[in-house]
Amino acid sequence: MKKLANNPIKLTGHLCSVIRNSMPAYSCRKSKHLYKQHQLAVIWYLMKYLKTNYRRVIELLDLMHRIKQLIGLDQLPHFTIVNKFFLRINLSVIYMVLVKSVYLFPDEPGIVAIDATGYSDSRASRHYLWRTRIKCAIVVTISFTVNRRANKFL
Repeated sequence: MKKLANNPIKLTGHLCSVIRNSMPAYSCRKSKHLYKQHQLAVIWYLMKYLKTNYRRVIELLDLMHRIKQLIGLDQLPHFTIVNKFFLRINLSVIYMVLVKSVYLFPDEPGIVAIDATGYSDSRASRHYLWRTRIKCAIVVTISFTVNRRANKFL
């Protein structure tokens, strides 16, 4: 059985093809136009896939030249740029990427499943939030489409 997710290069290629057409190139007309939104989104998805933090994913991308080429990066963004991208991205864009990723498996309708997990953008620990009785309800759901027959996911 061949798994797509075991190879970050293939995963990055599929992410780039889906995300590039799912969102506008830049979030603001007056931005510096250093990084396109789909590049930052791919970095963010890779960060979640590799189960690492913002700093570490940038350090790893510095070592992964093939993935940098696939994303189209000449220079790597600072880790705070990826964090700020995540904080400003609209959830409807993430769901649009999910919907478009289903069309990667056109030959096998009905065999695609969706799995999801939650992610909070808060840096505070749960204990601190509980102790100070602060309500923090900003949770983003990360969803994946899974082709059960081919054992591929995106």
